[in-house]
Amino acid sequence: MTQHLDEPNPFTQRKFIVAAVLVAAVAVMAAVLLLTTRNSDRPEPAANDTSPATSPSTTVEPTPKRSTASAEGASACGPPAGDQSIPTAPPEATWQLVGTMAIPTRDDIGPGTTSSEGIHSCYAHSPTGAIFAGVGLMADFVAVDDTVAVLTQRALPGPERDSAIEAARQAQTEKSSEMPDGYGGEVTQQVAGFQVISAAADVVSLEVVIRSSDGTMFARPISMHWIEGDWRMDSNSVTPHQVSSLSGYIPWSGA
Repeated sequence: MTQHLDEPNPFTQRKFIVAAVLVAAVAVMAAVLLLTTRNSDRPEPAANDTSPATSPSTTVEPTPKRSTASAEGASACGPPAGDQSIPTAPPEATWQLVGTMAIPTRDDIGPGTTSSEGIHSCYAHSPTGAIFAGVGLMADFVAVDDTVAVLTQRALPGPERDSAIEAARQAQTEKSSEMPDGYGGEVTQQVAGFQVISAAADVVSLEVVIRSSDGTMFARPISMHWIEGDWRMDSNSVTPHQVSSLSGYIPWSGA
């Protein structure tokens, strides 16, 4: 279904180069939104479990697990946790343009707030909330000039974020020389679909398919973590990959 990129990602050729450069300091140039494979939803053995230990299974679950939001995980600005099921159809949404990319919005999902820089935040503590947050974050990286602010507000705190912020500062200093002559944003991107890889109460891993205006499609892995009442992205990265169709993904688009 997929093949790894053998040619430059169009996201890195125009405005998206700003976000791509910052992620290079963490792992790979092409990724802005990313996935760290974690076994955070693997249950711990019970304290009184006397059964012998078994070796880890390599069996892949056919469907992601249903998540359960914790009582302590209320959204910072009010959206209820709501339905904790994994979406199997396109979620209902009102789409709003952020720059040239449309993002999904919904009163009971989010975003609940938009900062003075134009950064979207405050989503429901649910798998659907994580999907909305991931897509909104992708648009923010393209539309908001201050990449450092996007990372500071929307990335998971830690050494990876610190490294990405430092790289972003350098990228913002050098971006005028990095941009190709005649940059006018003629290549645009829109969400085309998504797939939830795994979902626990506080970690949702997914892939979002982006379609460029030249017809090329790429799947971008994203790992969203619930912290301080909102979803934030993990700043570790995995290379995005080109896809030829939406087979295996849930089609979802607003433009």
